[in-house]
Amino acid sequence: MRSWTSLASAGALALLLAGCALVHEQAPGELVVRGARFIPAVDGTTLELALDCRLSGPMSDALDAASR
Repeated sequence: MRSWTSLASAGALALLLAGCALVHEQAPGELVVRGARFIPAVDGTTLELALDCRLSGPMSDALDAASR
């Protein structure tokens, strides 16, 4: 009986780790602010941002399929 529970625990752990790997692959990517500055104007101030967006493979593939 004890070996059966150990085997079941090991199987559950393997499934949990596989699930974590799948979730990690589905991360959408990252968005980084490279720079920011305020630009004064007559009617107010404008915030200008320089962004760097890196999408993960599945997210990039989904956007490619949607644009077709």
